[in-house]
Amino acid sequence: MRKLILLFSLIFVGASLLWGQNTVMKTLEFRDQNIRDILLTLGELNDVSIVPDETVSGKASYVFANMSFQQALATFLATYHLASTLVHGVYYISRVSVTVNPDGSLDVNANQVPLRDILRVVSNKINKTILYDNIPDTPMTINLKDASVIDLLKIAIAQYPNFRLDVEKSYYYLRLSSQAQGGSFSPSDAITQKGGRFNLHVAQSRFKDLLLSLFKLANKEFLLLFDRDVMVDNIYLNNLTFNEALQTLLLQVNADYKIDKGVYYIYGVQREDLLKKYLTTVVIPFQFISSSEFLKLLPPSLNLNNFFRLDDKGNKIVLSGSLEQIKPIWNFINLIDKPSKDGVTIRVDLNYVKADEVIPLLPADLAGFDPHALPNKTSLIVTLPKEREQDFINFVHMVDRPVQDTPIRLRFMKADDLLAKLPPSVTAANVIKTSDPTLVFFRGSPDLLQRFKKDLEVIDVPRPLLRYELLVLQFDDGKTSTFTPNMTIQAGDQGQAFSGALGQLLNFNFDVVGNFGVGFGMNLNAAITNNDARVVADTTLNGLSGEKVSFQNTVSTYYASNEISTTGSATVVGSINQLSSGLILNLEGWISSDNMVTLKVDATLSRQEPSSSSSSSTLPPNTTEKKLSTEVRMPSGQPLVIGGLKEDDKTVTLTKTPILSDIPLLGLLFQGKTEQVQHTEFTIYIVPILDKPDEQVLSPDERITMYYRRFQKDFR
Repeated sequence: MRKLILLFSLIFVGASLLWGQNTVMKTLEFRDQNIRDILLTLGELNDVSIVPDETVSGKASYVFANMSFQQALATFLATYHLASTLVHGVYYISRVSVTVNPDGSLDVNANQVPLRDILRVVSNKINKTILYDNIPDTPMTINLKDASVIDLLKIAIAQYPNFRLDVEKSYYYLRLSSQAQGGSFSPSDAITQKGGRFNLHVAQSRFKDLLLSLFKLANKEFLLLFDRDVMVDNIYLNNLTFNEALQTLLLQVNADYKIDKGVYYIYGVQREDLLKKYLTTVVIPFQFISSSEFLKLLPPSLNLNNFFRLDDKGNKIVLSGSLEQIKPIWNFINLIDKPSKDGVTIRVDLNYVKADEVIPLLPADLAGFDPHALPNKTSLIVTLPKEREQDFINFVHMVDRPVQDTPIRLRFMKADDLLAKLPPSVTAANVIKTSDPTLVFFRGSPDLLQRFKKDLEVIDVPRPLLRYELLVLQFDDGKTSTFTPNMTIQAGDQGQAFSGALGQLLNFNFDVVGNFGVGFGMNLNAAITNNDARVVADTTLNGLSGEKVSFQNTVSTYYASNEISTTGSATVVGSINQLSSGLILNLEGWISSDNMVTLKVDATLSRQEPSSSSSSSTLPPNTTEKKLSTEVRMPSGQPLVIGGLKEDDKTVTLTKTPILSDIPLLGLLFQGKTEQVQHTEFTIYIVPILDKPDEQVLSPDERITMYYRRFQKDFR
């Protein structure tokens, strides 16, 4: 029985692993990430153990989309020349693939891997020690099939003639020899000193040996801060200073140095950084051509490399690179930046106006010489006959005169509004905006200034102020504002009785009686008293003619929105969102010359539905929304009524009998559910009024007296 249970457990675990590795993954994207991190993330997301060895390095960009783990891993390994070995469910990843065949031969594959790493992996596979002297770190590519270990090692050191292979019973030794192929490789022979100068005659020697020999001859101290070593060959230089000889050797291994208290500290750098010290930067101002003309004349063969940058404002060119790289462009500039042989090329500097303002004013006989404005816009360059040079200069000086700027303070409008609605007497070039929105400078002739000021008297006037009296009512159970004047005042103190009939309305900002009559007011007062109507808003909004004003009576709900982010590992990212529901009202009105009000109304009524889901805090609630948009034209003070904004509020009440209602199935007999639907309608009353500062405001007593007289007049 125990064996049967164990068998089923193994089958279940194996099926789980198989399912996890064959499941199609969602899209994963990696940008310039470490290869080791990509592999570890791939294993973590698929619940698979992946172990990269020390040969796996570098960065990669890769996208996994709609593929299983096996497909993704195989494709990635093939792309970046990596090998995989599956042992007891663990994937071992390496840049070196070594397979030991049954006959003892080896299959070896390695792409641009240092020889030391290849030897280390081979030694582990054949279970035999491989010793070597200070072998270079040069990356190597090896592809062998059915090769012996000796053949592999001979191939590995084939490019290093000063190494030999010693085969012993229990190990292999790649030994550095002082003699090879009958030639001497002694560093003392390669570097010689004469009178403080050094000669480098290197046929083939190791970098570290040459470095040590150079410092010994110069009797200087150094500290090597990296372990890089290569074979240096074919260098033949004479009469070098110590620093020149040192730089020559360091260039072979991408290294540089720094001197501190007489000690040379030698460190590795990127080759690009090392070459920067051989680059130079030259700034050349153009004398007779513009930067735009230079680009037109530049041959395509010189425009292929990024060795120059143009400074349009200063009419200069910046050359950057080695002298050999920038020399062709430099020679081309000297060739074309010369005075024309067919005439004289002159440059005229301007003091008060811009070059773009002068060129359109040139007469035809001078404009025909095609003058050019320099990028700084304060100079002109033109090539013309010598006899016309003074004519051109005289005309430019006649135009280049100081222009008086007159400050103008705006009374009611802003500078941006003025520039958007300029009068026909001026253009945008005549009006200069400042940081002060009510201050502009006028540039132009005195006559034009006077015409502009007259135009300002017409357009720089105060805009009318609109006052919107607003009343929003909510009527329940379908009861609306359609009332009939059927109320009467009983005998007695008629003033008190009348005040009681309008008691709910006397504290309103909105003049209900004045706009809709006493009968309407009495019925509305009764509806509010009986809780058949509720005041949602009773306010006054103010705005300039042509500007939008808004009223909002809403409730805001906050919920979390979650999404999955895969930046190397799967994480959950949440953001808080806001959803508002209720009544939103936007009003935009403007006054015409005949004091008529054109009013645009946008009303939105939204309501959130109750959610029964337990995850409602992470999902947006369902909402119902009603929108209304209208545009009307009416006299100032005429009321506007907007209705039809209805909504239903459904309430569900659940009653239970204690204990009995919790019994499965049978408990349903001891539960009760009651549903109640409440119908409501919103009605909006708007009165747009042209605001007048001297408008009289009635006191409460005067207001009730006016209402009573109107009542007597309407219901006699």
